[in-house]
Parts: sequence; C-alpha cells; structure tokens
Amino acid sequence: MESIKQSIVRKILSVSLIVMTALFALTLSACGGAVENMLRDSATENLERFKQNDETFIVDFLGGSESNLSLSQLNIPENEFHKAWFTDFDYEIHDVTVDGDTANVSVTISAKRLSDVTPLFEDQLETLMIRSAEEGLSQEEAYGKAGELMLEVFASLQPTETKINIPYVKVGNTWELGPEFGYEFNKALIGGV
Repeated sequence: MESIKQSIVRKILSVSLIVMTALFALTLSACGGAVENMLRDSATENLERFKQNDETFIVDFLGGSESNLSLSQLNIPENEFHKAWFTDFDYEIHDVTVDGDTANVSVTISAKRLSDVTPLFEDQLETLMIRSAEEGLSQEEAYGKAGELMLEVFASLQPTETKINIPYVKVGNTWELGPEFGYEFNKALIGGV
C-alpha cells in the first residue's frame, strides 16, 4: 500500500506544479490612467477572481490534462478541488511601486497552502491505506477514499497570511507579470519555498 500513498502524494504535488506553471504564464495588462492605478486595478481584478472562486478563471489555470487526470484518479471533481483550495482565499493590496520599466504590487495573500495540507494528509493517509487494505478495497476505491480525505483536510485548514510582491515588467506598451511572479505566488499558495 505504500506505493499507493506515494502515488497519491505525487499526484497532489503534480497538480500544484501545474497550477504554478499556469499562474507564472499569466499576463495582467493594464490600460488607461496612472501606471500605479492600472497595476493595482489589474492585480485586484485577478485576485478578486480567486477570492470569488471563479470556476472558469481557475479552470483556465488548471486546464492541463495531467491535472484533470490526477484529480479524476483521486475521484475528485475539479470544481470541488478548487472550492476546497480557494475557499477563504483573501488578499489585501498595500502599495504599488514603479521604477522605470519594472514595478511591484505589495500584497498580503490569505490562502490555504498545499505545504500545510500535505503533512496532515500524509499522516491520515497511512491509516486510511491500512484500513483500505484490511477492508480489501481495490486501488481505485482506495484512491477515491484518499480523494475524500484530501478534501476533508483542505476543509479543516485555516488560511495562512503571506506577504508577497507581484512583479511587473513593461514590454512595449503593456505591463506583464515579471519572471519572479511564479516564485512569489508559490509562497502564498504552496508555501515552503
């Protein structure tokens, strides 16, 4: 049963890496008004979509077939996973600083972090896998139970506040996310970096 446990944890981590890759590729563009206000509005608009648990927006980030496959193997509907992860998501934008063709939006993100989910999940997963083996459950049934457990662990977590800087770079006339965005957002959603 140890191999099932390792496989489940790998699937969870692969979903988180897909999320970060997709988020890193996100471009936030601003138009009209002072640069600081455009960047603040752009960041607010997109962070608000996480806060509102905008399923279409979030699915765009998690749109990889590997993430869908991982969730389906754990018998977790995509929308339930997103709801579990982004419930209680919140943010506060502090200030915007612009220096030539670079800028930073200082934000405090309050979110459930995967680094907090993983140890709790792993602790309970071992007991679940032993019980599943004793009950003679198939691998598919054990994965389904593991998926239920993961959603329960997410539901039990309180969000963690993390202060990050959302970096922007000016490319032509458009402000895009800077290359450090993945790392910064990773701190808030994954943790442990």
